[in-house]
Amino acid sequence: MNTGYQRFYLTRKKPNPLEEAFGVTLREDYSETASQAFDPGS
Repeated sequence: MNTGYQRFYLTRKKPNPLEEAFGVTLREDYSETASQAFDPGS
């Protein structure tokens, strides 16, 4: 689901503010989850 949305989001030239905020939230959540997954100390 996320992959499809990210592909759609990246192909958009001018996303509306709601899409912008949602996309930023997705990237932040993914970054946090990925950092925890690859950090043995978490």
